[in-house]
Amino acid sequence: MSTSGAVSVKQSTLIAFAAAFTGLMPMATDIYLIVMPAISRDFGATLAATHTSMAAFALGFGVAHLFVGVLADRYGRRPVAICGALAFLLATLAVVMSRSLEVLTVCRFVQGLVIAVCPILGRAIVRDVVPADKAARVYSLVNALAAVSPLTAPFLGALAAAWGGWRMAMGLLFIYGFLLLAAVVLRLPETRPPTIGGGPTPFAAAREVLTHPRFIYGGVITMLLYSALFTWISTSPFLMIDVLGFSTTGAAVVLGLGSLGYMGGSLISARLAGRITPERLVSIGAPLMLAGAIGGYIALSRTHPGPVVTLIMILPFYLGLGFTHANALQIVMRPFPHMAGQASAWLGLLQQLGGVVVSVLAVKAGAGFTAVGVMIGCCAALWVASFVLPRVLGDPFKSH
Repeated sequence: MSTSGAVSVKQSTLIAFAAAFTGLMPMATDIYLIVMPAISRDFGATLAATHTSMAAFALGFGVAHLFVGVLADRYGRRPVAICGALAFLLATLAVVMSRSLEVLTVCRFVQGLVIAVCPILGRAIVRDVVPADKAARVYSLVNALAAVSPLTAPFLGALAAAWGGWRMAMGLLFIYGFLLLAAVVLRLPETRPPTIGGGPTPFAAAREVLTHPRFIYGGVITMLLYSALFTWISTSPFLMIDVLGFSTTGAAVVLGLGSLGYMGGSLISARLAGRITPERLVSIGAPLMLAGAIGGYIALSRTHPGPVVTLIMILPFYLGLGFTHANALQIVMRPFPHMAGQASAWLGLLQQLGGVVVSVLAVKAGAGFTAVGVMIGCCAALWVASFVLPRVLGDPFKSH
């Protein structure tokens, strides 16, 4: 394997770890989303009140990006991964044992705080060991493998909830965390290049990252991407189950099998990487996302929409997501081999900030079909940005 010189280990092993790290966040999100209506009923809470626990999770996830990247660059990927996995297990136990929505919300904040370790390290590990010109393909493969989580999570969550309630469903995350911790302890090598050392100071890193044309382009793209995605996944279960009368399994079909589109888009993107530039693939994926968002709105507006029709109509959104996400990551991460952890953290913070703010505004506006309209607006802005930003930034893709 050709690497940056940090480690000597099979690339397939590191791709598997990056995918496992990347997959924990959607697993924790999608299982929770599918049982949110049950949590709302259990605690006698409204949609807005229950959504606060999801927003707290996202807020904790965002806050962690302020320091996790610094720790990963200073102390290495492996010790941060071990500490993060241990903390995640404790936080998940606290979530399962919560006896009020207020306690649950606090525990979800902590859970989001520690789970942020995973995607930050997933992106950093790929940047550590994969040459820059091959990164788009590897990020696409990682995303395709990680898509197994959102593909299976709604079904696993619905099955576990039917058997033992929402607490049983959340207990599945403890099993995932335990297996991940065992794998990290036994198999994960240290990938941080020795040349990184402590990396730049947080302020120096922030100045370099946030003013780089590639980061501005990729950061705006991923922020809009996550705004659309988070709005959809955080409001659609209530729309489908409580408003339109879908069964929990029917909602799981839309959310779970929709991930097949994301997986397919990621795999196609991986095949095209090297032949088509990452920025061109982003501009292909953006209109697909918009078409799927509009299709989802049309399907859900029918008098008696079903999960199959809804899935078919919104599938282009997931397909375009697969094209756009990995290539935006490659564009952002390429200039920062000397501080991959901090660059990854700033990217995560930006995309999470966009997702939380926009989804909360969508809920405050009434959720339901309004939220799907917000999703369409984000996708339209993403498409426009994919063409306008390169011209405004003076062709950032010539920067290395």
